[in-house]
Amino acid sequence: MQGFYLPNAGYSEAGAIAGRFTYQPTRQTLEMTTFYNRSVAVDQMRLIAPNVRLRTIVTYQRPQPHEIPSVIDLIGFGVEHKQSA
Repeated sequence: MQGFYLPNAGYSEAGAIAGRFTYQPTRQTLEMTTFYNRSVAVDQMRLIAPNVRLRTIVTYQRPQPHEIPSVIDLIGFGVEHKQSA
């Protein structure tokens, strides 16, 4: 499964922006890539249980057109546990 998402606020930079996502059911992994004016954010979430996911966010300096992002500005990771309401 793949497509585009339209967040109402940017994660890495202010303002709304379109991003791309892919979901790999065999790995239960969602990957979202968002190109901002000055950066590229790659957010991966692996769904390991109905209420637990592993998350990694890597923010790169935005490369020149047709180049692959390679200069890392920020890395974040963690385990997220959904709380019952």
